[in-house]
Amino acid sequence: MKKIVLTVILLVMFSFSLYADDYNPIRKLGRGASNVFFSIVEVPRQMQAVREESGVLSSLTYGLVKGFACFVGRTAVGAYEAITFPFPTYTPLVA
Repeated sequence: MKKIVLTVILLVMFSFSLYADDYNPIRKLGRGASNVFFSIVEVPRQMQAVREESGVLSSLTYGLVKGFACFVGRTAVGAYEAITFPFPTYTPLVA
């Protein structure tokens, strides 16, 4: 039984790699869901980037605004991709 389960797991893992470079509806849905759920990470990410470039005060003002703008944009693009995943434009909107 363990050999059968291991064989099935390996076959599934290797079959997914066939679609790794292919844009398809499932990948578009996953990309959209990921953007929606993890877009909040843009706020501290942008604050950190601005802090490294311009200092602490800039990160608390400009970095926060920039992070919030990136958060809203990523959420909007993610929602669009998640809603339109069945339609045949599967390449990413934003690179």
